[in-house]
Amino acid sequence: MRPNILDELKLLWQAMLSLCFSHICVNCKCELELHETHLCARCKDSLTLLPDSCCERCAHPLPLTSNDIISCPNCSGRHFYHKRTTCLYILDETLKNLFHQIKYYRKHWLLDLFRMDINTHTQRLLQNIKVDCIVPIPLSRMRMLQRGFNQAHIIATSVGKALGKPVITNILNRKTGRVQANLKRNQRLTKQRGTFMIRRAHLIRGKHLLIVDDIYTTGSTVNECARILKKHGARAVNVFTLARTI
Repeated sequence: MRPNILDELKLLWQAMLSLCFSHICVNCKCELELHETHLCARCKDSLTLLPDSCCERCAHPLPLTSNDIISCPNCSGRHFYHKRTTCLYILDETLKNLFHQIKYYRKHWLLDLFRMDINTHTQRLLQNIKVDCIVPIPLSRMRMLQRGFNQAHIIATSVGKALGKPVITNILNRKTGRVQANLKRNQRLTKQRGTFMIRRAHLIRGKHLLIVDDIYTTGSTVNECARILKKHGARAVNVFTLARTI
């Protein structure tokens, strides 16, 4: 299945617009300084790192007096197959806008905006987590054909370079399903069962894996992914995402 000519022309037009208006901030539309790329300093400074005091299991911010997963209201009554979740940013309006442009307008180059922070913070955030290899959350074949790239793979590549660990992409297949953005929280928590199918399980047996995705919302996607990986022999699974909804 190949994109039709109208899709190709749309992509070409978007690329031309990007070249013509590259001096404009992609978020607030102000004029950029000569040293700025895609995002102005004010919008970039508005990106907020997740605080250190977070639930280890779901990365939800907690009071400074506690980091115990038992005290986290988001974890109550849930079973997790991954050990720990680490997220870089709080998902604010600026990040929502950027991710919308990345996913639905195919502006994958905007992910370069996060590369420096990934390089700066990833080793510190993951210093107590053993990682043998990194597994990006896959897109379904249909979604991959429509979008042309997997944002989780691009993020995982940056994380892999920062950690000096390999990224493996031929482990999981994802079934085509309802778009996650259209689902409510309770629907997300129940609709993920059976989403992923394992391939080449021998590559993960006995390994400590780090799942990478773009946004952690309810954690249902990464939890189902972790379930399948552990079922087929992964020794331990942890999670890293670029942002977390609060």
